[in-house]
Amino acid sequence: MGLNLTLAAGEIDPDNSSDKPKNYYAKIGYLTKALTQAGKTGISLDFGQCKDLQEEGDKAKEFGIQLVQKVDSWGTEFFGAYRLFKLDRAAADYDNLYIVAAGARIKF
Repeated sequence: MGLNLTLAAGEIDPDNSSDKPKNYYAKIGYLTKALTQAGKTGISLDFGQCKDLQEEGDKAKEFGIQLVQKVDSWGTEFFGAYRLFKLDRAAADYDNLYIVAAGARIKF
């Protein structure tokens, strides 16, 4: 079965502060040969959230979608990704950060 899942969580207990920053992350993916004859296709979605890391009340979020297409006859993998990063802070107003990436890996 091509279904995969990643989960992570963490908390910091700093010595000099009452804040306890927390981090949560989840990623779900699927790998299949059913979409094309060229090779396996992998797709994943992920979400992460971090609270109170730098300042109390901070809430940072990230979202992503990734795709990998293998082309077996070429020994190549093509990939693409889209990511969104957000930071909500009471004392400031930040723009969202968007990242788009694409590329290929050739094995020889």
